[in-house]
Amino acid sequence: MRVLFASSEAVPFAKTGGLGDVAGSLPRALKHAGAKAAVILPKYSTIPQEYQDRMKHVADFYVPLAWRNDYCGIEKLTLQGLDFYFVDNESYFKRDSLYGYFDDGERFAFFAKAVCEAIARVPELECDVLHCNDWQTALCPVFLREFYREVPACNNVKCVFTVHNVKFQGQYGDKMLQDVLGVDDIPAARDQLRCDADSINFMKGALCYSDWLTTVSPSYACELQMPMLDQVDATLSQLDGILAQCADSVSDAASSVRDAGQKVASLADDVAAIEGIETVGAVSDVLDLDPEDVGTFLGSPAQLVTESVFPVANYGSNVTPFYTNLALWVGGFVLVAIYKLEVDDEGVGDFKPWQGFFGRWLLLNLIGQLQAIICCVGDLCLGIQCVSPVAFVFAGMVESFVYVFFIYALSVAFKHIGKALGVLLVVLQIPGASGLYPIEMQPEFFQALKPWLPFTYGINVMRESIAGFYGNYYAQNLGMLLVFLIPALLVGVAARRHLLNINALFDRRLAETDLMISERTDMEGARFRLSTIVKALMDSGGYKRTFMARVAHFELRYPVYVKRGFAALIIVPLALTALMFVLPAKFGLMVVWVISLVVICTFLIVVEYLHSRVGQKTTLADMSREELYGLLDAELKEEFMAFAPLEKIRLDREAEQDGASADPLSDAAAASRPAGRGDDAQDGRGQRGGEAR
Repeated sequence: MRVLFASSEAVPFAKTGGLGDVAGSLPRALKHAGAKAAVILPKYSTIPQEYQDRMKHVADFYVPLAWRNDYCGIEKLTLQGLDFYFVDNESYFKRDSLYGYFDDGERFAFFAKAVCEAIARVPELECDVLHCNDWQTALCPVFLREFYREVPACNNVKCVFTVHNVKFQGQYGDKMLQDVLGVDDIPAARDQLRCDADSINFMKGALCYSDWLTTVSPSYACELQMPMLDQVDATLSQLDGILAQCADSVSDAASSVRDAGQKVASLADDVAAIEGIETVGAVSDVLDLDPEDVGTFLGSPAQLVTESVFPVANYGSNVTPFYTNLALWVGGFVLVAIYKLEVDDEGVGDFKPWQGFFGRWLLLNLIGQLQAIICCVGDLCLGIQCVSPVAFVFAGMVESFVYVFFIYALSVAFKHIGKALGVLLVVLQIPGASGLYPIEMQPEFFQALKPWLPFTYGINVMRESIAGFYGNYYAQNLGMLLVFLIPALLVGVAARRHLLNINALFDRRLAETDLMISERTDMEGARFRLSTIVKALMDSGGYKRTFMARVAHFELRYPVYVKRGFAALIIVPLALTALMFVLPAKFGLMVVWVISLVVICTFLIVVEYLHSRVGQKTTLADMSREELYGLLDAELKEEFMAFAPLEKIRLDREAEQDGASADPLSDAAAASRPAGRGDDAQDGRGQRGGEAR
């Protein structure tokens, strides 16, 4: 027979009274009698260090205690042939003494639950009999029957409970039923533990749930029973006195009821007499009070009057600003989806990146303005409320102007990624621009995002023209909406010129798939930094040797980079997806999942871009000094054009009018460049050749 002796103390590890002596000697006697006995107790920090150093770690797990999940470690020490197991949790048992703390109820509820969990989880702690002692382990039988009856290692365990000191029973407030014990929704456990309306008793639970009850001696059992018999006699005597008092009270109540009946009859006579007095009407005339008015006033002493400052006639008019802004944004997105983003040079001639950008935008903007007029006039024809139709249509045209510019700048600079950003922005603006519901009803993330969204100001502008104007709020919101042109201009003109090479590579790779629509694929765009050209001029031979060494090293590693990148693209998301089903931090893992995809894809794009640039830079290394000087001259003029395009146009026109020929260095640069490079060093628009300067 396997016996597990659960106690809050045991010699020589911890002792405050006789319980420690029993727990240290009785299991050893049972073992000598042939039983397989072991002891389990808390691992107090007061246990002598010599014993703690000899303990071996057996297992660890988490113990569910109501809404908590607390750590529990199981340590083992064999002393004089008897196995002692210790429940380790420093937050509960790393104290200066064994008892006397405000959370003793929670501490030993955890200990009792940990004992049951250890029996279920640790094979060497499986037992036939669980011997519990005093209130500190009194919850073991309760937990074992209510939570572990379906566990194979626990369903046949018999519980013995021994009372050592009935003075201490573990009585606490009934809030522990839900907050600590987790049995508030189990009627049987709740009723058996409750000792009065506001309290529970740990020992009472053990007395009700255990299979056998014992005391430390037969004489102590008699001592426990005798006071109970005396208490019963005293209770019966008190009950006799209470019954006698009740009889007297009932007699007095009957007499009082008869007197009350007589008084009610007299009162009815008085009321009838008052109703017949003629002076009642005279009193009403003197006071000049209308009973109906008085009743109405007392029923509703204050009236709430609602006065609309900017009334809106119907729900359709109220949501018109949001849905109109949404239609204009989607209209701009459709334009960049159906029209080519890049301008063909056929029949146009040479042009610069910024010229191509504004030329294509003018076309898209013209169509966008037509969309805005049709959409806004259509709203007016449907009968929406509008205090100023002209302001409403003008607001729509300005919004379309900004939205088309913004979407086109993202799309032409970042290609398909820019279009994806356009979709993401419209998804964020639907809840974040306060178009349908007050922003205060949205999560804090969208409340913080609202001032940074174009829809916020576009919707406010249209609301002004629909419900009425307040000060210069209409002009302020139009101004804020136009501010979004600044980042769009920086992306579409300034940043785009540095992204042309990688965009051209991306379009060529799309065209090679024969599955997806791409832009022009004849844009070579081998643009070099000024520092690279100067370095090649300063030491042409040394630059070529260094460059070729780096090329050889990169080309050798290129297949490895690609294989590892694609392997990471498969393995990392799958691993993070599997962790989402195991770990509780699902939101954090999802963020890491998205970031990992972005990082790996960026790595693959950069590797492929560097691979494509190898051939272009090889051309630079093979150029003569005259060709490098011509290329330097061309790049310097391109930089000048980027910062002063209008001045560059003026100089070109003056040169044409004077019949001046191109700069000799420029002619050398044009003659020395490989076929297909040309001005596509920045914009992929064919060769610049001998452009007049």
